[in-house]
Amino acid sequence: MTTITQGYAEFINDLKFEDLPSEVITDIKMRVLDSLGIMIAANRLDTTKTVDTVIEGIGGVPQCTVVGTGAKLPMVNVPIINGTMAHSFDFDDTHTGTLIHASACIIPTALAVTEGMKLSGKDLITMATAGFEVALRMGLAKPRGCHTRGFHSTSVFGVFGASAIAAKGLKLDQEKTAMAIGMAASFACGIMQCLKDGTDIKIIHAGWAGHGGIMSALLAQNGFTGPSEAIEGEIGFFNAYLSPVEYDINELLADFKKRWETLEISFKLYPACHFTHGYIECIKTLKKKYTIDPEKIKSVEVKVAQGMVPIVCEPKEDKKVPLTEYGERFSMYYAVASAILEDKITINTLSLDKLTDPRYTKLAQKVDYTVYDFEGFPKLHPGWVIITMDNGDVYEERVECCKGPFGVPIVFDDIEDKFRGNTDGVLSVERQDEIVNLVKNLEKLSDIDKLMSLTVIK
Repeated sequence: MTTITQGYAEFINDLKFEDLPSEVITDIKMRVLDSLGIMIAANRLDTTKTVDTVIEGIGGVPQCTVVGTGAKLPMVNVPIINGTMAHSFDFDDTHTGTLIHASACIIPTALAVTEGMKLSGKDLITMATAGFEVALRMGLAKPRGCHTRGFHSTSVFGVFGASAIAAKGLKLDQEKTAMAIGMAASFACGIMQCLKDGTDIKIIHAGWAGHGGIMSALLAQNGFTGPSEAIEGEIGFFNAYLSPVEYDINELLADFKKRWETLEISFKLYPACHFTHGYIECIKTLKKKYTIDPEKIKSVEVKVAQGMVPIVCEPKEDKKVPLTEYGERFSMYYAVASAILEDKITINTLSLDKLTDPRYTKLAQKVDYTVYDFEGFPKLHPGWVIITMDNGDVYEERVECCKGPFGVPIVFDDIEDKFRGNTDGVLSVERQDEIVNLVKNLEKLSDIDKLMSLTVIK
C-alpha cells in the first residue's frame, strides 16, 4: 500500500513546468512579487533586525541573499530571516480552508533553493507549486484541526511544503524524497499562545518551516532516513497534531495535476488577520454611500462566525486594548476603527502610535460583536457591519466573502499596486519597475541572481 510520503514523493518527482496551466504560473509570479514586497518593507522592523543579527552571527557558506541587507548566508538558514520578514506584518496570503499562510513558507524557501542550487525561474515556479500543493493537501486532512489544538498550521504544514521544494531542487530520487517528507514530520512545530498577548514568536514560524524543510532534504540526500508512515502512523503526525482525525488517503493524493489547490490561496490586501478583511470592505462601501462622522458614532456591531472569536475578538480586554503592534493586527476592534478613520489601510495604518491615539482607542471601545452562523465559513471570509449614529441613523453592509478566489478576483495589477505601496520610499520607482518586469517574465530567467540583487536596500 502506498503511504502518504510515497504518494507525495511521486507527485514531486513527476511534476514538470510543462504540467502547469497558465493560471498557476501567473499565480506563482504574483506570490513571488507579493512576498518580496512584504520582505522589503519588513526590513525596518526591530524583530527583523533581531533575527538577522542572530542568523547572520551564525554565519556559514555565503550561498543565498537576505532580502534587504544583501547579506549572503547558507541556503538552509536564509529562509529563517526571509520567511520571518514575509510573515511579519500579517500581510501575507492565507489558504482559508486550512489557515496556512502558505507563501511566507513556500516563496522564501523556493527563492533560497533556486539561488543556492543555481536553478532557473522555471525551476522556481515548479518547486513553489510542488510546495504549495503538498502543504495545502496535508492541511486539508482536517481543516483548521491544528488551530483547535493550539498549533500554528503555517509552520506545522509549511515544513512539508518546504521539504518538497528542497527535495525537488536537490533532484532527490523518489525514495529519498519520501525520506525527506518523513523527516519533515519531526520538524513540524509552532504553537499559537502568542496570539493571546501579541508577542513576537509567531512571525518566525514560517521561516523556521523553510529551514526545517531544507534540512530534511539535505539529510535525506546524505542517506539519513525518516519513517515511511511518518504522517499516518499510529504515533505519527496526524495522531500527534490532529487527533482525532478521519481521512481518506486516496483523497489526500487525488487529482494531482488536475486540481490545483494553490489557486485557492487568498491574497491579502490589508495588513491584518484575514478574518477582518470582509469587515474592512463593508466599511469602505458604507463610506462611499454615506458621510460618516466618527465622532458621532454611537456603536458599531460586527456579526462574526464563532471560529473568528478566539482569533480576533477574545479575550476582549486584550483585543480592545492591544499591547503591541502585532497584537493590533489581530484585533477586530482596531481593524474596524482603522477602516472608519482611514481612507486606505496600509502597513503604516496599524502601528504603535495608534495604540495611544485617542481617536482609535475611543472608537475601538464602541465596537462589539455578536456571533452569527455564516454559511460557507470558514472557506468564505464574510463581513457584516452595523453602524448606529448618535442621531439614530443606522448604516448596514454585508459581504459574503472578501475579495479573493471566492469573491471578486484579485489580479496581477492588484499585487503590483500592493508591492509598490509596500516598497515606496524604500526602493526607487526604477528599481520597482525592474523587479516587476523580472517577476512578470520569471519563466524566462536562467537564474534569479539579478532579481535577488535588486531586493537589496541601498
